[in-house]
Amino acid sequence: MGIYLAIFVLLWRLRKKVLRAGVKFSIYLILAGLSRFIIEFFRLNPKIMFGITFPQIISFILILMGIIMILNRRGKRSTQEKQFEDKIGDT
Repeated sequence: MGIYLAIFVLLWRLRKKVLRAGVKFSIYLILAGLSRFIIEFFRLNPKIMFGITFPQIISFILILMGIIMILNRRGKRSTQEKQFEDKIGDT
């Protein structure tokens, strides 16, 4: 429970920070996946492969998705960002 509270506090602090579209969601995916992956070491679920459980595999996929989304957003501007920059440049 404390891990999820820490994630909430971090995301709450980031709420007003201007980041590229999808980055905050990506951060959530990484942190939620990481916390779930760690929590699963304390649960008694059957091991599927490589000594990890099925929820840990799902958590790992969430972490990868978050990282891929952040890397994919690097250098790309959303349509809104382009329109905003064009509007500023016109004045």
